[in-house]
Amino acid sequence: MSSWAVTRRDETQEADYGSMHLNETPCLYRLTSGFSGCSAQSIATRWIERSFELNNLTLTDYQRRVQEIRRSVRQGIDSAATCTDGIIHALKQLIHSGWLNSRWNLISVDCDHFASEPWEKNFACCYRNAQCILSSLFRIPEFRKRLFGSVSAMPSIWKLQALLESAWSLGFDPLGASQISSTINPNKMSSGVNPTGSDDMISTDSRNLVGIVDSTACLGATDMVSLFGSIGIRSSIIECRAPSGPGGTHPYLLTHIYSYITSGNSHGISNESVTLPMLLQHEGHSRIVIGVEVSIYFLMFHGIFF
Repeated sequence: MSSWAVTRRDETQEADYGSMHLNETPCLYRLTSGFSGCSAQSIATRWIERSFELNNLTLTDYQRRVQEIRRSVRQGIDSAATCTDGIIHALKQLIHSGWLNSRWNLISVDCDHFASEPWEKNFACCYRNAQCILSSLFRIPEFRKRLFGSVSAMPSIWKLQALLESAWSLGFDPLGASQISSTINPNKMSSGVNPTGSDDMISTDSRNLVGIVDSTACLGATDMVSLFGSIGIRSSIIECRAPSGPGGTHPYLLTHIYSYITSGNSHGISNESVTLPMLLQHEGHSRIVIGVEVSIYFLMFHGIFF
């Protein structure tokens, strides 16, 4: 059972929603009804209905899942139905009991794993990986107060999309915003200055929205940097344009990850180095790296349904 729920630290005071604005509905960033793109909410609803028709869901489960989707869209709060709490703590227990060898080095701050639902497995890996990183930041008091305020709730996919839309409206990564917009709205063009240098620029709607909210557009590492940057989290991107070793291997990448993970401490003190989950982006998919073995093998998981 996941520990993620809407709770307030002090019910006698007005709730502080932190820099992720968990009181702000994602619907504020949705395009008008004329938008013809693929709706994530519609896909989720159809999958739930189909599962019920095939007797894979009881009537009670069907009604609960429908309400969870509506809450995720309207309130921006994830149901945490696919969340596994305390991955690092569990792995350390396996190491101590001898089920994993002692050569493994893990990140210093615990995290939760958010698996993808079957209906979202083709596009949601970056969102689920972002939730994993946020669950780690939640465990650091300074970041918990800044990001979540007094509300203990994980942003849903729709809320993360709204945060990214807000980041683009603030000027983060205009080229990335234009590329995503061209994917979502391939037929909408308007004159303007295109970051790519062409004469036309992909149009947003009258509110200058790209249209990411409720879409099934796939994201990448640069989009996550924009999202995290807009809520006050500094991130770095390291690009591996070509293999650095024989046989298409990446020893420089592995060395960097090993150095990063082994540099952290387990105390979470603000003036000491801590290590958080790392996002590893490759063609068509992204993964989260949470540990490394002395022989430089990865320990990672990614947001697929299991």
